[in-house]
Amino acid sequence: MVSANILSQLKGEFPMKLKLKQILMLIITCLTLVITSEAYAETAPKKVYISAYDKKKTAIEYPKPNTFHVKKTSDGKYVYCTYWSKTTPRSSVTFVINGKNTEVGMNYILEKSMSAKNDEDYFIYQSALWVYMLDKGIMPGTHNGLSKFRKNINNSSNATAKKIKSLVAEAKKATKSDSSKPTIKINADGVTFTKQDDYYVSSSISVVSSTKEYEIKFTEAPKGTTYEKNDNSIIIKVPASKVTVDGVNIKFTASNSKTVYTAYNYKPVNNKYQTIVIPFKDVLSASASAAFTIKAKTGSLEVLKIDATTGKALAGAVLEVLNSKGKVVTSWTTTAKSHKISNLTEGTYTLKEVSAPEGYKLSTETVQFTVDGNGNVTDNNGSKLVKIEFKNEENKKGEIKILKVDST
Repeated sequence: MVSANILSQLKGEFPMKLKLKQILMLIITCLTLVITSEAYAETAPKKVYISAYDKKKTAIEYPKPNTFHVKKTSDGKYVYCTYWSKTTPRSSVTFVINGKNTEVGMNYILEKSMSAKNDEDYFIYQSALWVYMLDKGIMPGTHNGLSKFRKNINNSSNATAKKIKSLVAEAKKATKSDSSKPTIKINADGVTFTKQDDYYVSSSISVVSSTKEYEIKFTEAPKGTTYEKNDNSIIIKVPASKVTVDGVNIKFTASNSKTVYTAYNYKPVNNKYQTIVIPFKDVLSASASAAFTIKAKTGSLEVLKIDATTGKALAGAVLEVLNSKGKVVTSWTTTAKSHKISNLTEGTYTLKEVSAPEGYKLSTETVQFTVDGNGNVTDNNGSKLVKIEFKNEENKKGEIKILKVDST
């Protein structure tokens, strides 16, 4: 894909020692790679088999040659030549992996090349790679024709030439890309859930991710469970109607991913052929998990039966607590000590007496109290209740005086 002007400069000097007519057809050669099942890494095969063929294309933009040729794998992946002056494979040739490419600027161009959408894009990246290698003195072999090609690009103000020059300039400033695996960690120590309206809402759960974006997925949770994500933390919301005294399980994973670009060098079994480099894209991921059991919070309070006059504890009274539907949730016979009522779920309750202690009047008093979703117990005025003293009045004994008199 080189202009007639450049081609005239290359006459008789193309490194593959081809006739001018062949030069016009073979500026960038088309390769087919068949990847074997033996994996060197996540995506890089240990061996590739290359069949070279001419794939004629009409150039749309600079430098406007008659045709140009492309290097691609069998599945459409672009491949880049790194040895200008060696022979292009003309028949099936085995290439073996020769380690990762470690040259920072080359890797920068090759990473960018992963976004190539068409053959014109490919031409820009292949040309930028050649020019960069030439500028850095890392292009092997003889390359007089390539030097003239570079000069023509550098002297041009064409849009395509500008893109090539810009890529080369950026590659010279590039730093080593981060190819480490991502990490993610959940810190759920001390997490609490508080009833807020119709949900139990967690305190902040720390999620430390090496990538900005991460995903939360519930693997076990009641229907309607959601979360809110901040940069480094999440808050979980569980529908209160799904949370029971026995508890519900919440399990979730936090995961992230990171795209890593790695270029691998390949060399031919027969050393007369060009060497190539193939960029690959791997998606590395990390995940962490956490689990909770959320139980509906319940309230508790103490009840003491006392004499209304003396304040002395009374035994023998039968008391009961009813819920808002009038159902008895607990009953007991009082003793000289306080009685503790536990596991009272959210709702409104009534305390009443059904049988008075011996010698005392049956109390017609009732006490209402409320338990909220966080287990707080309050009276009708909203004041916190810890203990109720339920009073009884003593049955008063009557007194009479008896006087013996004569009947007359």
